[in-house]
Formats: sequence, C-alpha cells, structure tokens
Amino acid sequence: MRAWTTRYRMRPAMGQALEAVYARRYIGTRMAISDADERARENLGKAIDATHRFPQYVFRGDWERFLFFDSDWLFGKAFVEIAKTLMQSEGSSSVCLTDFDSELPDQSSFWIRKETTSDDYLAAFAKLPVGGVRGWLWLISRYGCTSDVCEWCLYCERQNEVAVMALRKASFVEKYTSAIKQLEASPIDLALESPPSWVFAHLVPEWREGLLKHYRNEPTTSGV
Repeated sequence: MRAWTTRYRMRPAMGQALEAVYARRYIGTRMAISDADERARENLGKAIDATHRFPQYVFRGDWERFLFFDSDWLFGKAFVEIAKTLMQSEGSSSVCLTDFDSELPDQSSFWIRKETTSDDYLAAFAKLPVGGVRGWLWLISRYGCTSDVCEWCLYCERQNEVAVMALRKASFVEKYTSAIKQLEASPIDLALESPPSWVFAHLVPEWREGLLKHYRNEPTTSGV
C-alpha cells in the first residue's frame, strides 16, 4: 500500500551522464570486508525485521526514540558526511547500508568507512547494470543502515519516501544532535504537524494512525 493519496510523483531523473561519470569509479560491494564491516551487517540483521513494512513496527530489540525524515537524505552525496558524523559521535568504524529487496545478495550492501568519499558512494549507486539489474540509483527498494556499534539504526522505504532513525536510548538524542539536524529528523508527531516533505503532508489515514501507534515517543522534559 502506498503512503499517500495522490499518484506517485516522480523525482527529476539524474540522467545517464551521472551513470557514465560515476560508473567508472564504482568500487562496488566486492571490496574487502573487515571485521567491523561484518559486525555492522550482522547488527543490521538483528536490528530490523525485513518481513515488516511501514506503517508496521520494523525494528527488533530495544529502541527508545524514533525520528522521521525524508528518505532522499540517504541517497545523495551528503549522506557520507552524515554517516561519518554518526560514526564520530558513536565511536564506530563502519556503517553498513543494505538493500533488503535485492535479488543479488553479494551486491546488496555498501559500507561507509572513514576513508569513503562522496564520489565512492555515488559511484556505487550509479554503477552500470550487472546481471541485467540497474544500480541503486534507479531502485525504489527498502533499505536499512547501522554501524558496528549499533546505538542507532535507519530504515527507509524509498518508494514511499519515508525514513526513520531509531536510537537505543532516549538520552542519545543529545549525543546524536548533529546527525539529527543534518537529516532534519523529528518525532512522528512533529513530522505530521510540520511535514519535512510533501509525502508526510499527504499520508493516508492508515499510515498516520499506524506510524503514531508504533513510533510515538514517550514524553520527556526536552519534548523530544
């Protein structure tokens, strides 16, 4: 079920020029996998129940805070810096982003490390077709993202353009303030009251009710 009431609005295409430029630089998911990379991927599998979808609750384990944002933040050059901000605040070494809908397991994940550049990231998204499958730039899959420490976790449905950041503890909101500001993330109540994107302003009633039911934060003195 789609999240909004009107027909899906297409994003402006980034064009084949981007593919031609970045495909040459594609470093792919066949990079050497470190222990930290493997822990990040394992943590993601433990943190998200990929059989669930919005507006259902998609997380496993203990999470105390949920902040919503526009999923586009995960798919641009800026996300590498956001991921590095998260790693710096957390003291982690690797961030794993996984496509839960991929039919090619060996190409379903990409890792961001301290040395990863924005061009590396875009190159992976714009890679040339492999096995008849386009790069992530053209896909509208479901994605998850976390680190080898896993104090936070991101989940997004690109088709519905909705994403959420989960934090293990309510007190972590202050710890991750910089990344939260970069993502322009907010509690679901505020996201519905002051929509961060067109989609949040046009959610169908079932989605509004479901997201409020499963992701509304318990009140705190800070209001977050």
